[in-house]
Amino acid sequence: MRRLSLAISLVLALAAVEAHAAPASPPAADAVIGELGKTGRRAPLPRGMQGRWREASDPSVELIVSGGEIVWQGRVVDYDTKEVTREEGGLTVTLDASGWERREALQRSITGLVITPEGEFQIFNPKFATTFERR
Repeated sequence: MRRLSLAISLVLALAAVEAHAAPASPPAADAVIGELGKTGRRAPLPRGMQGRWREASDPSVELIVSGGEIVWQGRVVDYDTKEVTREEGGLTVTLDASGWERREALQRSITGLVITPEGEFQIFNPKFATTFERR
C-alpha cells in the first residue's frame, strides 16, 4: 500500500513538473545538486544521489549511482538524457531514451529518481516507486 501511495504522489509531482514551461535561459548550476535542466548521460546525477543505496523494505536490493551511471538490481540503466528539476523543496531527475524500443525498456526499469522535501531518496517508473537508504 505504501508503494502505491508513493507512486501516486510521484505521478502527481511529475504531472506538476511537466505542466510548467521550460525556462528560456540555459540550465543553472548549483553547488550542491549540480546542473539543472536537461543534460546527457555523461553529466553526473546530483551529489545527494551519488553512492550505494539499499531498498528500505528489502535491503538485498541495491542501487548504485556513480557519476551519470545508475546500476539497479545488478544492471546498468540504459538511458540517453536526464532532466534535473527542483520544485517545492524536492529534486527530481527524469530519465529518457531515444527510440521506441529503448524507451519501452526504460519504462520497465527506472524512469526517475527523487529526493523528497523530507530528504527521502526514491526511484520510480510508471508502475512502482520505492524508497532507498544509504548503504
